[in-house]
Amino acid sequence: MGKKKFSWKDTGIKNKAFLKVGILIIAMFLVMVAAFAVIFQKSTIQEQGEYTRKRLKNTSEYLDTYLNEVSAIANETNYDYYLQNYLMNVKEGEGSNIIMKIQNYEMGTKIFSYAINNRTDVSSILVFGKKEVLLYKSLYSYRNAAVDYRGYPWYKDAVENPQKTIVTGPQSHVFLSGNTEKTLSLSKVISSSEDGSFLGVILIDINLNQIAEICTSSYGNDGSAFAILNQEGELVYSLQQADEILDFQNGDILEKLDQYISGNNSQETMIRLLDNRYQLCVKHMEDTGWNLVSLMPRSTILKSINNTIKFIVFFGTMLVIVVCLALNSILTQVIKPITLLKNKMDVAETSNLKVRAEVISQDEVGMLSQSYNNMMDRIENLMDQVVKEQESKRKFELEALQAQINPHFLYNTLDSIIWMAESKDNKVVQMTEALAKLFRIALNKGNEFITLENEIEHVRNYLIIQSMRYRNKFDYEITVDEAVKKCCTIKLIIQPIVENSIYHGIKWKKTKGNIKIKACKNDGKVWIEVIDDGAGMSPEVCRTILQADVKREDITGSGVGVRNVNARIKLYFGEAYGLQFESWEGKGTKVTICIPDLSVKGGVPIE
Repeated sequence: MGKKKFSWKDTGIKNKAFLKVGILIIAMFLVMVAAFAVIFQKSTIQEQGEYTRKRLKNTSEYLDTYLNEVSAIANETNYDYYLQNYLMNVKEGEGSNIIMKIQNYEMGTKIFSYAINNRTDVSSILVFGKKEVLLYKSLYSYRNAAVDYRGYPWYKDAVENPQKTIVTGPQSHVFLSGNTEKTLSLSKVISSSEDGSFLGVILIDINLNQIAEICTSSYGNDGSAFAILNQEGELVYSLQQADEILDFQNGDILEKLDQYISGNNSQETMIRLLDNRYQLCVKHMEDTGWNLVSLMPRSTILKSINNTIKFIVFFGTMLVIVVCLALNSILTQVIKPITLLKNKMDVAETSNLKVRAEVISQDEVGMLSQSYNNMMDRIENLMDQVVKEQESKRKFELEALQAQINPHFLYNTLDSIIWMAESKDNKVVQMTEALAKLFRIALNKGNEFITLENEIEHVRNYLIIQSMRYRNKFDYEITVDEAVKKCCTIKLIIQPIVENSIYHGIKWKKTKGNIKIKACKNDGKVWIEVIDDGAGMSPEVCRTILQADVKREDITGSGVGVRNVNARIKLYFGEAYGLQFESWEGKGTKVTICIPDLSVKGGVPIE
């Protein structure tokens, strides 16, 4: 049989109540934590978005101020007298005054020299005509080359938008030798102050030092990634900490960011990059066309939430545990009387019908306990009555079986006596005397208990009769200690074993057999051994000979069968006593009878 499957119906009242209330408490706690987490998370993300947008706005204003400051250098060229004259002379060609041209050149480059020498961010200032460089001041050497500058975006956009300062880059110019780092370029058209005609395009190159200082002051180590992208989605600048959080040098990431920015009109959204989610905030700068991008990992935003939730979960868990312990204590007090009654019933289930429940109250449990006690009294009486009836019935059955078998043995013995008388065998008297003693002891004045000495005498008379019937078939030997002769036993427990040895062991032996009977006392018990050297039994037969579900052996002679002997011993003396079999095929069998060490008086055993 497999283990019984768990059923909710089999759960105790306490466990049911505890589980239901516990589940309700835990469910309410989980709902509360989930609602708090959702609301707090949404609120935190919104607050982080607002804070990031404010920082982007401030950074944008700082960058605009800075770029306007640099752009002022370009605007000065439209009002500088000497630079205007120099550019006009260049425009007029070879007919202009050379001395005046040189003088204007030197005076006009002073404003450029001041910017180059006194600013750490400006690396080059160049003025381009339509086909050549007209003027330049740079930290790098100018490389002469036949280049059409009108094809460069900074030149082309400046010409198309003469009123605006065009910002391009980052980039490095091929016409500057030694310029290894990328720079930003501001370009603007220089117009004549007299007639507004085109005089050239000024190009100012700046490094990213000042921009880096502005961005770093606005964005500390707060766990966010900050970058500046130009109109083409190219990286202008990114904080070093941004590169640790998100690699902006990765072209795929820049492409996805450009797609999000161009396809999303909102300033804030959640995006997924490299299997991580980020809060994207964008600030567009109108003058430069740049997009300031802030990417805050969602995990960083929720870190404070997670810590708060962990604290709430810990505190709530402790509270739930305390509530559950209190609930368990209350339910235990409520269920305790029922549990005590149940334990009493469990004890009674093990056949201890004397146990009774204590009635400690007059409530429903008390009335149930009283009803249980009344029921156990009735059951105990009925069980005693049934046991007595069953014992009497079993005794009557065994005695009836014994009475049924005795005439069969008597018939065989008398038939042998008649045969011996007709053949004038002088042992007929001995056989007749043995038969008389056999039945006198068997009757025993109606008593079931006799001394072991009389039981041995009964077996000796039986062996005398059988040895005369089966001449030269077996010899026997009986050894009985003096200490056990007066011990009590039920009658007819050895003779059926001896009979079994003769009919099922020695009878089938070709040579003469031997039967030995020994009786002694050991460990407070009486041990009787019946040993033969007959045919023996197989281990399987020896193992199952006393089992009730095995087919009974055929009953012959006066034997009541070994099972009946074993059953009678256990019935009268208890389960600790009975028969034990040891057998070896072709070598013989040993049967041990174990009975208690009792005396007999008036046909009744006494200790």
